[in-house]
Order: sequence, then structure tokens, then C-alpha cells
Amino acid sequence: MKNLIKLFWIFMIGSVMGCFVEELWCLIKNKCFQIRKSLIYGPMIPIYGIAATFIVVIANGVDYDLAKVFIIGMIVATIIEYISSYIQEKIFHTKSWDYSSIPFNINGRVNLLYSLAFGLFSVFFVKKLSFFEKLLFANFNDIVMKIVTLVVFVFFLWMLFYQFWLLIGRKREEKV
Repeated sequence: MKNLIKLFWIFMIGSVMGCFVEELWCLIKNKCFQIRKSLIYGPMIPIYGIAATFIVVIANGVDYDLAKVFIIGMIVATIIEYISSYIQEKIFHTKSWDYSSIPFNINGRVNLLYSLAFGLFSVFFVKKLSFFEKLLFANFNDIVMKIVTLVVFVFFLWMLFYQFWLLIGRKREEKV
């Protein structure tokens, strides 16, 4: 149970950190804050949480060797980004990003520059993970941690289902 709770919090931290990094990138690139819509309302982007979870699980298998974490992070995050883009386009007929103008892209869905950045972020995330674990798990006993996790999980699911309900409603309105 404790491992599932840790994986859930890795997902949540990765989702929030990914949102923060995207907002920071938009601020640097566009010189303004850009509110980006995601699958979930709030300051989180689940695709980053999914990637962070996979990367940490695989990094554990290679004893957190940072060179391997870089390569694994680069590959895993790029694959997840490509698949997410493809699924979004095929199911929702929308695009959240298009990298066609960036060199070394694949179908405008992924590109080498961002893949390298994903590798660097993976190393950073894995190195800082012990800080987050200590912050979360050292300050709460098991019962409190389970309760907090359950509350956050239920709230996350509620946001997820609510967003899907809104998407389905929009799809129905488009057909009318």
C-alpha cells in the first residue's frame, strides 16, 4: 500500500511541477503568463505526472544512475508526449501543441530539443525526489498519509470526471 501511495504522490508532484515548468517556459518565451488548459482544472498537467511515475519506476531499476535516468527520461517522456498528442488529435480532434516549425520533429508531435529537456528534467526530478519524499512521508504518520492521499485522490478523480463530462457536453453541442 505504501508503494502505491508513493507512486500516487510522484504522479501528483510530477503533474504540478510539469505545469509550473510549462508556465515558466511560456513566461520566458512569450514574456507573459499563459493560462494553459489541461485535462484537469487546477495547476497540474497529468501527462507530466504519468511520465514522472514511469521514469521513477524505471530509474529505480537502474539504481538511479543519472546518465541512464537522462536517457530513460528522454525516451519515456517523448513516447508519452507522442502518444498523448496522437490520442488527443484522434479522439478530441484538437491539438495542444505543434512542433512542426522546430527542427528534428516527428510529425510535429515531438522534437529533439524538448526530448533533451525532458531528459534533463528527469535527472532533476529524480535527484529532488528524496526531498519530496522526506517532506511528505516524514511529516505524517501512516494513517494521516492514507487519509490525505484518499482525499486528494477522490478530489482528483472528481476533477477528471467533471472535465470529461464537460468535454462530452461540448462534443454533443458541436453535433447539434
